[in-house]
Amino acid sequence: MITRVEHEYNKAVDKLKISSIKIVDKLTWQYRLNNCKKCKFYQTFMENQNMFKCKKCGCAGYKFMIESVKCPLTKPKWK
Repeated sequence: MITRVEHEYNKAVDKLKISSIKIVDKLTWQYRLNNCKKCKFYQTFMENQNMFKCKKCGCAGYKFMIESVKCPLTKPKWK
């Protein structure tokens, strides 16, 4: 059964995919994700270990997919 968090996350990702916003390639996506996972602000959702949020900026785990977005930390984990 899909949770509300998963539903909202999937909707946000779907909107990104059909928009004109530039999405990073798979290599960049993986690099950003790996760096997010090492961060003290990284928090997974218990229902789905593939979903997370940043406790610093509140991102539900999709901002890092957008090419123009930078990590919000003073010393960014990725650019």
